[in-house]
Amino acid sequence: MTWDPALVHAGEVSAGASAPTSISGLGLAYYVNPIVDAVDPSAGSLLAKGDEVVEARLQKHDKKGAPSPDKWLKVKNYQGTYVHALIQNAPTKVIDLKVKRAGTEVELTIPIATDTTWASEDRGFAFLGDTQIQQAGDPIEALKMGWHRTARTVKVIYQTLYATIFRQISAETMSGPLSIANASYNIAGNDIWQFIIFIGLININLAVVNFLPIPLLDGGHMVFLIYEKVRGKPAPEKLQEWSMWGGLAFILLLMAFVIYLDVRKLIL
Repeated sequence: MTWDPALVHAGEVSAGASAPTSISGLGLAYYVNPIVDAVDPSAGSLLAKGDEVVEARLQKHDKKGAPSPDKWLKVKNYQGTYVHALIQNAPTKVIDLKVKRAGTEVELTIPIATDTTWASEDRGFAFLGDTQIQQAGDPIEALKMGWHRTARTVKVIYQTLYATIFRQISAETMSGPLSIANASYNIAGNDIWQFIIFIGLININLAVVNFLPIPLLDGGHMVFLIYEKVRGKPAPEKLQEWSMWGGLAFILLLMAFVIYLDVRKLIL
């Protein structure tokens, strides 16, 4: 491939092990098989054409600074981008690979060298993110900050629900109890105060969902109470009964869907 001089690296990084390679300028993405297509004879590579990478292992530094092998990482047949990302971000100049070659599995230790013909990644401006810790000076200010954060979170939740309903955001971005438990474990291990904030955000989400006009939830009961106030009499009993069954079915289907998404994320 001849590089286009007008190419500017978009700064995109792989979103996960199963993410495809993106061509941001065209709005396209494609999966890459972890199979060696060609080998440069002058490089003296240990790899051979047709080798399929099935596992990869990086070399890390121990407390004394000496390199030591990390754990093996499984590579699926569409995770070529993942292998590429591992090589680019390797902490040392060596990576171990297990490849399938002629029906057998071969373990190789591959040296990593810089490709001077690769398009530069640091052209243009790189605007780095900036963070600032907000700290209340007194309890009154803390209550104001908490109220502002809660109101902003509620607004974002409603905007996300709207975008999901009208398919501006994929429903597959939702998470269920398994993802929440995993995120809670990771956050609690890093910062207990961030964990408390995370639990608060989960409670805000539950409160917003609970007040949606879905039968069986508090929001559904509010709809029936408003109906009774306007009409001067309760809604028909059959209507309430079938609404409750419909609301229960919707909640169960939603739970099954998000748990399926969680399990799929864990598997992939």
